[in-house]
Amino acid sequence: MLAALFGNASFAAAQWLIVLVLARLGGPGEVGTFALATAIATPLVATFAMGLRVIAATSHDVDRYIDDYVVLRVVGGVLSFIAMFVLGTLGIVEGELLRVSLALTAAKAIEGVSDVIYGIQQSRSDISSMTLSLVLRSVLGLITFAFGYWYTHSLTLSTIALAGAWLAALLLWDLARAPTSGKAVIRRLAFATSCASTRSTLYKHVQVAWPLGLATVLYMLMTMVPRYFVGANLGMDALGIFAASVHLIIVGELIVRSINQVASARLARWATSPHSLAFRQLVLQLVMASFAIGVLGLLIVSLIGSDLLRFLYGADFASGGPVLIWLAGVGALMYLAATMGYVLTALRIVALQAQTIAIAVVLNAFLCAVLVRHFGLYGVAAAWGAALCVPLVIGWGRVVAAVRSRSVTT
Repeated sequence: MLAALFGNASFAAAQWLIVLVLARLGGPGEVGTFALATAIATPLVATFAMGLRVIAATSHDVDRYIDDYVVLRVVGGVLSFIAMFVLGTLGIVEGELLRVSLALTAAKAIEGVSDVIYGIQQSRSDISSMTLSLVLRSVLGLITFAFGYWYTHSLTLSTIALAGAWLAALLLWDLARAPTSGKAVIRRLAFATSCASTRSTLYKHVQVAWPLGLATVLYMLMTMVPRYFVGANLGMDALGIFAASVHLIIVGELIVRSINQVASARLARWATSPHSLAFRQLVLQLVMASFAIGVLGLLIVSLIGSDLLRFLYGADFASGGPVLIWLAGVGALMYLAATMGYVLTALRIVALQAQTIAIAVVLNAFLCAVLVRHFGLYGVAAAWGAALCVPLVIGWGRVVAAVRSRSVTT
């Protein structure tokens, strides 16, 4: 467990350091362009990637379907790249933003193949290979991106370099340690084009994995939607300051999720116990930890928010200090929502999560559209926070009802 957390933390740190490189060498506009490209490419790739990693990690027949999972991820990556190209052809995404989005889509598609291999490795309890891969991709990606941007000062070329680094890690490490090979995947893909039974099997995987992927995309959109409205209404400089500030809030979410991951096995075990005292105590501890982290973050940014942004990113970002306070409040709500998700999953209350987050995404978009024009970044932060209250109130209400009745339903 600790090894997996270290790998994920390393990758998250590398992503933040990429933003730091852009901030120091390029300024808010470059950070904003990269943030908007990420907001476009990530949900698009996730839509076609579906929930295959979860399926692979929990499958009882993973050895039988290894090649199927990898094939579907490769096909999904190609489709996501084509979809991004279509967005460019229609003029929805243009100029440098389109070029960076295409490069980032390619990088995310490559990452998706590594990701499904991680699921296969999880099912085999091979956590060390997954952790080493995450660290390798983090280091290679950061070095190539930073050097590429320093040398060329081109966001597009440095993102292409990032994709190349992840491709090298996939070919030289992930596939070399996966219980499959590139030849086997190509052979399975060839069978899919000519064999009806193979296509039928792949389609069954899609039917199972697609709902999980939809839920993942909805969670992503909750974070990405504010970026769309900031970029469209306030410009790339404002989006760069906003995105750089959000990255600081994500640090707290990583800590909260790490705490919940460590406790998830006990949550699941005690949620099904007829004696729910231990479960209630654990839930209370997790809620208090999430609340404390949120309050601590709010206190820190209230005292040194502008100075922290100036120290990390440069003087151009210091003006985001007041907005950072609002975002810290949003972060506190995010931490409680993350904990709620783990508790609801332990109680096997799954459908409600997707329903409430879908409502929240729509509300988030509506409020952002209304408030961003009148209140700028403050309005976006307020919209995001208000939308988060929907799954929080409904979700925690369902948790309380489930604990009181000691019933476990779906």
